Parts: sequence; C-alpha cells; structure tokens
Amino acid sequence: MLVANTISVLFGISISYALNHFFVFRYPYRISWRKFLEFFLITGISSLGIQTLIIWLFELLFATSFGNSLLLVPDAEGRHFIAINVAKFTAVLVGLVWNFTMYRFVVFRVPSAKAEPADPVE
Repeated sequence: MLVANTISVLFGISISYALNHFFVFRYPYRISWRKFLEFFLITGISSLGIQTLIIWLFELLFATSFGNSLLLVPDAEGRHFIAINVAKFTAVLVGLVWNFTMYRFVVFRVPSAKAEPADPVE
C-alpha cells in the first residue's frame, strides 16, 4: 500500500509539474530536474507543513479531533465534523495561494531582460 501511494503521489506531482510548466505558466525554458525539485519542495511544504499546521490550529482553537471527524464521529451537535471540514477547506485554500505564489515567483519565474541604459542627456 505504501509503495502504491508513493508511486501515485510522485506521478501526480510529476503531472502537476508538467501541466503548470506548459499550460498554467507557459514557462519558456525546458523542463529540468532543478525546477522539478523546487516544485516538489514547495508542494511538500504546502501539503505536509502549512496544511497540517492549519488543521492543528483549528483542532487547538475549536477543540476538534481530526481522527474522529475523519471517521464521521461528530459530537452531539455535529460541530467536530463541520469544524474539521472548515479546517481542511481553509488549509487547502491557504495551500493553493502558497503554491500558486511560490510557483509563479520561484519555480516558473522568467528572469526579466536587463533594461538597456537610457541615452545620456547632453
């Protein structure tokens, strides 16, 4: 199961990298291992770091439990289920903004052409 999950995650990230490279950002340079690793690192920070932190903060602030909500065992009022879905939605939204910003300004940033110096004023 872990091998299959690892393969599927790597495949998904590779497809995402190619689609972002060619279609979203229309990056004019060739695909490279360096850019792929930057993309992979940024995606990992978002998926494992930022989203996990946001869900943990929601658990801390709203006394929810991701494990219980994941198993659809809400409290009597159903708050855990709603809170964890709001937490996950918020985490995904923040991750989306993080990913797009970092992809745009780090991974797929096109270096600007050096501006030619203006003609000297005589």
